[in-house]
Amino acid sequence: MALDALRVNKLRTSLTLLGVIIGVSSVITIVSALEGLSQSIKTELESLGPTTFIVNRFGLIMGHDAFMDALKRKPLKYEYMAAIEKGCEDCEKVAIASFHSREVKVGDRKLKRVTIGGSTANLTDIVDVNLAQGRLHTLQDDETKSRVAFVGPTIVEELFPGADPIGKTIKIDNIKYEIIGVAKKRGAMAGEDQDKFAYIPYSAFVRDFGSHHTEPDIYVKARSVEKLPTAMDQVRVILRSLRHVPFEKEDDFGIFTADAIMEAISDVTKYIRLGLIGI
Repeated sequence: MALDALRVNKLRTSLTLLGVIIGVSSVITIVSALEGLSQSIKTELESLGPTTFIVNRFGLIMGHDAFMDALKRKPLKYEYMAAIEKGCEDCEKVAIASFHSREVKVGDRKLKRVTIGGSTANLTDIVDVNLAQGRLHTLQDDETKSRVAFVGPTIVEELFPGADPIGKTIKIDNIKYEIIGVAKKRGAMAGEDQDKFAYIPYSAFVRDFGSHHTEPDIYVKARSVEKLPTAMDQVRVILRSLRHVPFEKEDDFGIFTADAIMEAISDVTKYIRLGLIGI
């Protein structure tokens, strides 16, 4: 009887099947996309390692009001890095980095909105960097403010198609930089190209693009996982003293780990997942 009903009512049967197929496919697609995004972010954050934490002006902000309040805070300073190195007993390595979006070009070819990162050479002692060819910039490059760049594969593919980029010159806002290294391809995450970047010495970044474009992040590596909490507390005390924060006031900076970022992302995606599946 059921089979006869399906054969007689072909249109109704087809529409019902179509509804079920679309519904199930939508749920699978949504859940897979969110899980893939979370896994991609997790993979990226693993480069920080379990003993690393980051200090910046904002921290992990989850609301508009909190973001507006954070905008009133004073930016971090390069000098804080030396103070942390000297005063934090449980900190093994301290580096600083700042990021900005600029145009990069070679001859008539150009790329807009390229992430330009200025960092101290010891950042690679804290954050894992996958090198495909060439080298990273060194402490000497930092000291001499050398105009050298470690670039992502997108720079090579778009500006040097079919050519070896090592030793070639790119222009970042019409300022010439020599390519000394190329990163391994990472692909896209959440629709954003992760390979469209150029990393240069922090000293050259500040000189060429001005301190008003720098919003530095301080990367700190604790001596061990066990000493991570005490290292974070020591850094907090040092920065509160340098920034003259009264004892009754909250920190005017943020300190967070990769685990804290993943926890915040999981909280957000949990509600997005439930909402989209409901829809």
